[in-house]
Amino acid sequence: MTHFRERKGITKRKSQYRDPYTLYVIASEGTETEPLYFTHLQSYVNQHQELNRLVKIESLSRKLKNDTASAPAQILELLDDFKRKYAIKTGDEMWLLIDRDRQPKANVAQVAKKCHQKGYEFCLTTPCIELWLLLHLKGLGDYSLKEQALFLSNAKVNMNRTKLEKEVSDLMVALGSGYGKSNLNMAVFFPAVADAIQRAFDLKLEANWDYDRFCTRIHVLLSRILRLSPYN
Repeated sequence: MTHFRERKGITKRKSQYRDPYTLYVIASEGTETEPLYFTHLQSYVNQHQELNRLVKIESLSRKLKNDTASAPAQILELLDDFKRKYAIKTGDEMWLLIDRDRQPKANVAQVAKKCHQKGYEFCLTTPCIELWLLLHLKGLGDYSLKEQALFLSNAKVNMNRTKLEKEVSDLMVALGSGYGKSNLNMAVFFPAVADAIQRAFDLKLEANWDYDRFCTRIHVLLSRILRLSPYN
């Protein structure tokens, strides 16, 4: 961990001075794709002096890959635990990210309500994180309504991949790169992040969490972190 995340340093934030930066604490459901994506984002911010002065990121994720039934509660606890241990100042943002495909609707509604009560930002991606990855490469409008419906249902098309996973994989292969949940080629994805943000805003995917239609708020989070959009 870098120095700003140490308990002593964070505590100083609360009692001794006001930092110029905004802290974004991101707790995600995925144990592979999301941590890889946000670790790269973290590195990008750290390497850009002006952005690093304004933004700090702490990415949290579950450790157990096979425990999905109680994932929302576990992710919420990650945020609660961080808030108990470290100083969170006015203006900092705490985000909880989950995918629809992994959770019953009742679980989603319950965790969304708790986030609202606690002042956390809530992000449901319907159907899954691959929607966000796809938007780096193509717009949903490039596909027929039938193809979009297949993406939304996101059933498995073979033993290893869902419809969206296969589409992202096929696009990456066409670009000369492989794709896997634990093999995320950020050299392809990250240069296109501004395109993904714009496509998501154009589709108004952030309007509300929706279990039955495409939605996400990852672009809202990234536009705030990267200062890329007037929609903040």
